[in-house]
Amino acid sequence: MKKILLLYCFIVLAFSALSVRAEGGHADRAIENALEQVRQITPDLEKSTNDFFGDAQDALPEMMKPSSADFAGAFKVIRKDGYFVEAYRKNGNFSFLQDADGEYWLVPLSYGGEKPAGSIRFMEDNGKLTFVGGGRLTDPEYFPFTYERLSESVNRSELIRNEIDEFQVVENLQYRVFYAYLRSGTEEYVIPLDSFLSEAGLIKDTVYAADEFIRKIDEYYDEETDAQKRQEAAAKGEYLYGGGVLTRAETRRLKKAAAAPEVILPAEAKANSRNFMPWIIAALAAAAAGCTVLLTRKRTKRDPQG
Repeated sequence: MKKILLLYCFIVLAFSALSVRAEGGHADRAIENALEQVRQITPDLEKSTNDFFGDAQDALPEMMKPSSADFAGAFKVIRKDGYFVEAYRKNGNFSFLQDADGEYWLVPLSYGGEKPAGSIRFMEDNGKLTFVGGGRLTDPEYFPFTYERLSESVNRSELIRNEIDEFQVVENLQYRVFYAYLRSGTEEYVIPLDSFLSEAGLIKDTVYAADEFIRKIDEYYDEETDAQKRQEAAAKGEYLYGGGVLTRAETRRLKKAAAAPEVILPAEAKANSRNFMPWIIAALAAAAAGCTVLLTRKRTKRDPQG
């Protein structure tokens, strides 16, 4: 009887493992679709990369000349401006990504090491590639994306159990972050690709359901106040640059500072006392002069013939 039970358990576990492997394979299919696009454009990417570094051979310092380019690891990035929560609530989903504010191909570059330590970017327009930037990274650990990382993140996740229908790498210009967007049927998922959002509880290379991702963003960041501050600055002819969006903690500090009474610091108090010192001296001098006049008059009354 025990042998039969053990055999039964073994069969159940074996089928469970096969099922998990079968379900986990959906990440590979999604990546394969993306890589097919890469294979189609690789000749153009390679030519454009070689042309750029060939033309800039004499102008670039040695440290800026890559040892190799990973064309198989190239990927397309969609650039999207605007706030996460505002756009998501307006559309009810991430369909706003269909209206990109720009896109480019990014080719990983190596400078003697195994990991990509830089990149070169090309904008695709009517079948032609135009150089739009690139260079070395200050920290290779923050390279925005690799297909291997995507595969590991998806297969490690317990949220995605079906085939992925859509996959995009997105650069959000408002938050200055990279993330992967995935759609499986009607379900949407987001994978942060850097550590910038970690303070909001969003961990790098972790799969989040879209509504959970938006909830965490909304709890930590104050998009409404951030937009208001930017509008106020623009009305004055000023522009707010820099990374990220106001957090709710920062908003509370701003409101507290605005409501607090003006406090004169010791240094300011000394400065103010120095400013009033000439008036004090003048007042004392006038009082002394008055006293002298009164004393003189009293003496005159007491000794009229003096």
